[in-house]
Amino acid sequence: MRLTTLSLSFALACSALGAHLPGGSITYTCLGNNQYEVILQLWRECTGAPMIDQSLKFSNDCGVSFTLNSIPEISMEDASPVCEDQVGHTTCDGGQLIGIQLYTYRTTLFLSPCNSWTISWDVCCRNASVNLVGEQGIYIEARLNNANGVCVTSPTFTENRPPFACVDQPVSYDLGVTGGTQSNLRFRLIAARRALPDVQDVSYQFPYTGDEPFTGLVLDTITGNITFTPTIQGYIVVVVEVDLYDANGVWRGSIMRDFPFVAEVCSNHVPDAASGTVTITSGDAVASAAYTVDNCSSNHFCLSMEVVDTDADQELSLTSNVDMVLPGASFEVMGTNPAVATICWDPAGASPGTRTFTISALDDACPVRGSQSYTYVVNVGTPTNAGTSSTVQFCDVVALGDTISLLGGTPDHGGAWSDLGDGVLQYEVEGVGGCVSSSSTLTIEVVASSNAGVDGAAEVCAVQDPFAMVDLLANADNGGTWIIEGVAHDGMFDPAMDAAGTYCYVVQATAPCLNDTACATITILSPTDPICISLGISEVGSDVIHLSPNPSTGRVVVTGLAKSCLRTDVLDAQGRIVHTQRIHAASTLQVDLPTGVINGAYMLRLHFADGTTDLQRFELLR
Repeated sequence: MRLTTLSLSFALACSALGAHLPGGSITYTCLGNNQYEVILQLWRECTGAPMIDQSLKFSNDCGVSFTLNSIPEISMEDASPVCEDQVGHTTCDGGQLIGIQLYTYRTTLFLSPCNSWTISWDVCCRNASVNLVGEQGIYIEARLNNANGVCVTSPTFTENRPPFACVDQPVSYDLGVTGGTQSNLRFRLIAARRALPDVQDVSYQFPYTGDEPFTGLVLDTITGNITFTPTIQGYIVVVVEVDLYDANGVWRGSIMRDFPFVAEVCSNHVPDAASGTVTITSGDAVASAAYTVDNCSSNHFCLSMEVVDTDADQELSLTSNVDMVLPGASFEVMGTNPAVATICWDPAGASPGTRTFTISALDDACPVRGSQSYTYVVNVGTPTNAGTSSTVQFCDVVALGDTISLLGGTPDHGGAWSDLGDGVLQYEVEGVGGCVSSSSTLTIEVVASSNAGVDGAAEVCAVQDPFAMVDLLANADNGGTWIIEGVAHDGMFDPAMDAAGTYCYVVQATAPCLNDTACATITILSPTDPICISLGISEVGSDVIHLSPNPSTGRVVVTGLAKSCLRTDVLDAQGRIVHTQRIHAASTLQVDLPTGVINGAYMLRLHFADGTTDLQRFELLR
């Protein structure tokens, strides 16, 4: 199978001034100290007029503008897509086959620091195309942000032949963008432009636009790969802009390439655009998509790609820019159709991130060789570290959240917590770029806190009976110790023996909980105090009868009654009756004091059916 010969008629009518220039690009390299090397590359169709001296325009947002004329030409190479047997038979050598030449111009100059430099080139006319109106001019630019003297180098285009395509055959094409001092690249389609002299977009044939220069043409904004199927013959003009961002996401510049797809009706079949998918042959890398590899930075790996051409009698040759993208990578090709490329790389020491390389395939059709390019993405990840498992104790509380400081080692941030139950939490850091996930556990042991109750107070008379001071504290744990002024106490306060003061109750705790303390402040009243006079009456209560709780919060329960009680009186410190309650009880009774009865010391007088009485002291503390 052979590709139809492209003759002079395909070149269409050309303007003597510029229609023979299909497109080009501008790139730059920082040499240090604000010195820059600027490269202008232009394609020329050999049917047009000879190349003339070229100029570059420079301007910035800081008020500088100038033009450099007669930029030195450093090389000219044949970029014609013909087979080896037809070299010398293109229009560049007086033949009939379409001939393309690539001209490279270079200059070095000082570019003062500014947040926006524009380096531009333009020409009045361009070749006729199927998606633009007429033969409008070409405008190409590169932009640069070297504010504060930042040294910025643009990426470069390693694919320097205008892409030839066959009508009704799928196209996969990559400009082979590599290098640059940026940490991120973003690709986008933009409208072709011209300078009249102001820069403006050219006019497109309906329904084509700069965003979709041909029906179904799609650009991958991350890799720069272009896919579509041409359905008509002719030039299809496409313009791709590449924006550069530094590690902090700051825009540092852009480059663009204005170029045509040269679509022709073919009897030849170009290499299959759907072939070339990735197969991992060794290492722990993962083929996460047909043309994408995820690999941890510590893993050496090898992968292979098989490219096929449905013309079984044709041979394929494969080339790649992988050595420029993956330093130290090997590239070997076995066979001719299918042709199998094997790439091995050791990413040790490589920084994490995304890297993109291409493999270009050419068949040996004559006179014009069919081509296809395949774009590959390598995501390099960093090994994850979820720290080491540990056990912590908390006092009555559990700390969830993302408190990774409780784990051992130096775990990565950004992981996720999950509850495994029974006090065990798992922290997992998800692996990316081929790195496996890592996890650790945090075992939480909950220790019960101690409770010494709530501080209390009491006013007592010297004639009162001893009482347990813990009754003055609310809901205190048992087993604590009493201390007054650093001296231990047994906890039973005897008004006749013990001094007034603040007695503190300490309940020991298990680490990490802290000991708990509550204090009872006891005041001994004067014997002449009305309370003590009232409570010191000669009537003595029965030892069998018991009141609780004491102090009371408003309700008094009397137990130990041996005979029927008909009435109860509650007397205050002055001996006045503040509450009377008739009741019929033989063993237990309950007295509820009105809310109007204020806190203080009281007597409960019990009237029994046999005419006798009994007195019991209690204190009201609501």
